Amino acid sequence: MTASALDECTVAIVGLGLMGGSLGLALRGHCAHRIGIDIDHGGEAGAIEAGAIDEFAPLATAAARADIVVLAVPVRQVALLAGDIAAWMRPGRVLTDLGSTKVDACAALDSVDERIETIGGHPMCGREVSGITHADGTLFQGARWVLSPTLRTTEYARALVGELVDAAGAIAVDVDRHVHDEAVATASHLPYVIAQALAGTLVEADARTSGVAGRLAATGFRGATRLASGDVQMWLDVLATNEANVRTSIGSMQRHLADLADALDDAERLEHLLRGGRAAMETARTIDRD
Repeated sequence: MTASALDECTVAIVGLGLMGGSLGLALRGHCAHRIGIDIDHGGEAGAIEAGAIDEFAPLATAAARADIVVLAVPVRQVALLAGDIAAWMRPGRVLTDLGSTKVDACAALDSVDERIETIGGHPMCGREVSGITHADGTLFQGARWVLSPTLRTTEYARALVGELVDAAGAIAVDVDRHVHDEAVATASHLPYVIAQALAGTLVEADARTSGVAGRLAATGFRGATRLASGDVQMWLDVLATNEANVRTSIGSMQRHLADLADALDDAERLEHLLRGGRAAMETARTIDRD
């Protein structure tokens, strides 16, 4: 395919939930045309009404017309859809995804028709809500957007998807698929697991205190458990495709919790641990700003 800028491209977005809908809104005015495909059906009309897409079309038709196809679907569906979609696309076009884990998704993108260029993607943002009604064109603003190379990645594919990332207001970061999955197990997936565990712990405390624990749970608790309200099907896919890394992160968290539990009757050691945690948080904030 002759190199072209994003503003000359037709972009097909497969999946019109929070991420796909938000991407469609973010790309308004930055590409030539936006086609939407909601594989669960029912979201297309809402996406058009919201201004997230210009039209909807059957999957095969949209893939055949698109210069870029973005798979904004749960990560296990990337593996199921990538091969068929690539077979419908014209040679030299680009296929990417927004999957929360990259090893399995990139493996699927490795194996598509060799005439199609592919690159894995993962915008590091999101919300605990889902669906096109929550789509927000500013969702990606300032977020890091991981780009993971595949066997089908070319300079052109990297550059064009990089333009898409820029248009969405995000910051492209090149990360190997294996490194990505190890990193997000702690940086992204563990917070969800902890939120689930904390929510369950409150239910038990509420029963022991005849409802007082629940009534006293305020902003700190709500902030710490916000992620537990996330889309369960999406999280099942995420955890299933990153099981080993998440187990490692949970083990690390368990060791830290055990240290704190053991130090509760030792004021000096407890203070040391708490100050260490505070210093680690300051370091994490500094890294996040870089």
